[in-house]
Amino acid sequence: MGRRNNKLAIALACIFATSSLSATAETLEQSINKALAIHPELQEALFGLRATAADQDVARADGRPTLRIDGGIGYEDTQYLSGNKVDEQLDRTELALTATQPLFRGFEVKYSVEKYDYRLAADQLSLRADAEQKAMEVVDTYLNLMLAEKMLQLARTNQIDHEKIREDIKTKVTSQLAAPADLAQIDARLANARSSTISAQNRLQDLRNQYRILVGGYPFDLIEPRPNYDALPVSLEQASAKARENHFSILAAKENVKASSLDRKIAKAGYYPDVDLELTSNYDEDTGGVPGKDQNSAIMLTVNYDLYEGSKRSNMRKASAYRYRQAIEQRKNAERTVALDVETAWYAVKLLKEQAAYLQDNVTAAQKAEEGYQEQFRVGRRELLDVLISKTETFRARQSYLDAYYRQLIAVYRLKLATGELLNALDVETPQEWTVKR
Repeated sequence: MGRRNNKLAIALACIFATSSLSATAETLEQSINKALAIHPELQEALFGLRATAADQDVARADGRPTLRIDGGIGYEDTQYLSGNKVDEQLDRTELALTATQPLFRGFEVKYSVEKYDYRLAADQLSLRADAEQKAMEVVDTYLNLMLAEKMLQLARTNQIDHEKIREDIKTKVTSQLAAPADLAQIDARLANARSSTISAQNRLQDLRNQYRILVGGYPFDLIEPRPNYDALPVSLEQASAKARENHFSILAAKENVKASSLDRKIAKAGYYPDVDLELTSNYDEDTGGVPGKDQNSAIMLTVNYDLYEGSKRSNMRKASAYRYRQAIEQRKNAERTVALDVETAWYAVKLLKEQAAYLQDNVTAAQKAEEGYQEQFRVGRRELLDVLISKTETFRARQSYLDAYYRQLIAVYRLKLATGELLNALDVETPQEWTVKR
């Protein structure tokens, strides 16, 4: 009866553990979605995007009609120096209503609204570029965290193996079947194995903290992603072409160039007169030394032209020309940076994949050598030191393979980042507000 209860308890524990794993397991895509939702830099950029949209509405308002009311009340003292009239002291009242419809502003309104279309697109594209970069930080942390977990498992296994060997050697030394020097040798190796375990634990904890800051919670049961290798560019030239076409930093820089070109046209608007249609209605009482009410209305086509503004216009044109050149250089810099990132990621994927294959062969060979040394040690044909060295070589071979494998996996995602396709490749949905609408 007791055994049956024990079996039932074990079964229930297994079911609970399985359900707990499925509930807490977190994919790379889920981690990225969480990170993008809470990252302060992205929230900052989003508010900047909304501010640009509001600035565009301000620019549109400059071409819309305005309605202004002016009023005043006070005391008026009129003195006639000629002496022909009696001086007047009146309670003066003024009220005016003015409706103005701008007809022409030297195309400033048209170009300003159009400029903010480009600025808005640039902000949206920059936000997407920032989001891709933050997503890559999550990818890097996520995969390094998985690597750290496997490295810790490897270190613990290595430590346990050394502890078992020590127990065997200790028994042999006690039975005088092995020399005390063998025990000292294994003690030294065991201390090194335990040190490796502690180092792996420390590395894992650092990455767990880094993950918590990025994602907003500690990781549980991470699931290894499976990137689509078939979707990778087949050549460096193809990767570079994709980057020039898709990378959000380059696209944002191009939109900024277009916006800056319109700044130059806006700067020329001051050379044209302002033309308005103006409707005014005035209601005054006791003004100008004349008691009584006075009311008049007028509709006029008004023209205002500034003849001189202290070189303001020419300096505005000069500044806009410099900003245009600055935007062009920023675009060139973005293209240069992305080209370097593409080339670095492309060769990393290619070379690390080859390196991982060789290191996997190295693990297989090291395991066979270790097994052979252990067998020869049992029959007295090998020294203990030979066995320990072979075990260390296997341990290091496994470490090297895991490191190369995960670095190659990270490089795949870095190549996706460099070509502007990271979020799409991971099927991470972004808010509609981030999408450029044309």
